[in-house]
Amino acid sequence: MRSTEQEQRTIEQKAKANSLSVSRYLVQCGINTPDNFLLNLKIIHRWLYLILHLLLIMIYEIHKIGVNINQLAIDNNIGRMGKGQPPASEKLEKEAEELQKWRAKIQEIYEYCKVFSQTKPKS
Repeated sequence: MRSTEQEQRTIEQKAKANSLSVSRYLVQCGINTPDNFLLNLKIIHRWLYLILHLLLIMIYEIHKIGVNINQLAIDNNIGRMGKGQPPASEKLEKEAEELQKWRAKIQEIYEYCKVFSQTKPKS
């Protein structure tokens, strides 16, 4: 089993406090750990993976919006705007709306994570 020096010392102290060898202490911990605790860990791991995946998608989408805004600024600065294209203000408003949608999604995930982190696992 791999552990840090601090973790190893803590395990040794707990084993000694219970008059057990380290290996017997670890076996007892493994046997006495409720199955639903392990199930909760799996569920938490899956949720964290899903949240990470969603955040990566959001980062990509927000990056694309930023690229669009930069392109609008370049087009405006070199005078390409207005030649058969909608005005820059309309395009910027569209990009601002997209940013607001993503902000709302991020806020929703944040609120869910806040509630999820305050939920205690059932033992």
